[in-house]
Amino acid sequence: MQYAVIFLACSIVFTLGCFIFYLWAKRQQRIVQRYNAQEFANATELDALAPSPPTPSLLAPQAASTPRPLNLDHIARNRLVTENECEFFQRLRTALPHYHICTQVAFSALLKPASGITNSEYFSILGRYSRKRADFVVCEPATMDVIAIIELDDRTHRKKDDDQRDELLHAAGYSIYRYPSHQKPSVEELRMVFKMNHAEAV
Repeated sequence: MQYAVIFLACSIVFTLGCFIFYLWAKRQQRIVQRYNAQEFANATELDALAPSPPTPSLLAPQAASTPRPLNLDHIARNRLVTENECEFFQRLRTALPHYHICTQVAFSALLKPASGITNSEYFSILGRYSRKRADFVVCEPATMDVIAIIELDDRTHRKKDDDQRDELLHAAGYSIYRYPSHQKPSVEELRMVFKMNHAEAV
């Protein structure tokens, strides 16, 4: 009788072990299937985004492609600032004579993604400002530390876009001042603003 009980107990334990192993194996199989499906979806998406190769001509063999020569006569000089921005630049120089005023500064010189983030977060942040520029950047001449950023808004500016730009700059700790292009502050008004908010800049 004692041996029968022991045998029955062993049979039950063995059966439970087999059942648990079966459930674990099925779970692993589902994980592998989901992973393979995701990999296939990613590969399909990349194939869809990749440019399609040109269809070879059926009438003539394809020669090796050569880069199209650049016509240098099609390149012209551009103005760094508009006439309106140039006039405002002179006001800033007069109001803040002891500081450097930089114009058309790329956001990539002012911002960078923080460390310790994923690659997707890095490129997502980089893409939000990589093609943007600040109109005027006021700098301390000895160290070139940024004191403030000044934007001159003309009719092409949209408030939603400006708010997004300011959000990025504020996140990095910059002071930003915006002025309508048709209502530029005078030299005295500029000097007063910086005296109130940046006493060391006047």
